[in-house]
This record gives sequence, structure tokens and C-alpha cells, in this order.
Amino acid sequence: MKTVRVPAPERFVQLIEAMNRVQESLDECDALIRRMRPVKANYRMTSREEMQNIRRAAQGELDDMRATAKKYEAELIAQEWRP
Repeated sequence: MKTVRVPAPERFVQLIEAMNRVQESLDECDALIRRMRPVKANYRMTSREEMQNIRRAAQGELDDMRATAKKYEAELIAQEWRP
């Protein structure tokens, strides 16, 4: 299997685009959570509040990752990444 070297600036752009796609997915989750209704028959169903907490935690992790990427942006662009 041959690895293709991608320049560091392009890799950084790919990282940012991937984080943007994750953000879009989290935004779509908001609409689904708003439409959730309590179900009495299913004891395994995650409650709306639990889903909101999970969504908030995921958003916090994504925000932390964005902040870290921004903090090290110059280094990530300047150095080559390992495949």
C-alpha cells in the first residue's frame, strides 16, 4: 500500500472541514432532540434531557478541539504530518 504525502496546509484545511462537518451533524441533532417525545413503553429509550446533555458534551469537546487547532495552527501548517 502506497501512502500519498499531502502538504501540511492542505491537511490542516481537511481537519477544519472535518470539524465543520461534525458541527453540521450536531446542529442536525438539535432538530431531532426537539422532536423527541416521551415514550412510556420503551424502558431503553434515552430521555430528551439525556440526549441534550450528550449533545452539550459533544459540542464542548468539539469546541475544545477547535481551540486547540487554532492555538497550534501555525505549527500544524508549518510541519509535515505523519501518514
